[in-house]
Amino acid sequence: MKHADSLHEVNLQSLFGSKQPEPMNGVASVIDGDTIEIHGQRIRFNGIDAPESRQHCDDAKGFEYPCGRRSAEVLDSFLAASKPVLCTFVTWDRYHRFVGDCRRADGASGGLDGRAWPSS
Repeated sequence: MKHADSLHEVNLQSLFGSKQPEPMNGVASVIDGDTIEIHGQRIRFNGIDAPESRQHCDDAKGFEYPCGRRSAEVLDSFLAASKPVLCTFVTWDRYHRFVGDCRRADGASGGLDGRAWPSS
């Protein structure tokens, strides 16, 4: 019987090798403010670094608030406005996760492609 620690982790990079994966399209589940999951595959947004979902931050007055949860909630609301989400592959991160530029079905990226949020 094999011990679980001896099993190799399976991820897209190990399956595809150096070949670039196809774009991923589907309804996204929000993991945190810079990571979603589509069809069981986690995708980190290219050029975005948001607080982790359980992270707390201090506001301008020094009061602590759940910035990670709020970041995830804002992303969830943004993505819910137009489904599905399409993510094109950019690179693999240091944890061998798919890093991509993502857009909603209506074409809005809202910064999910590493560019600034639209001003409006």
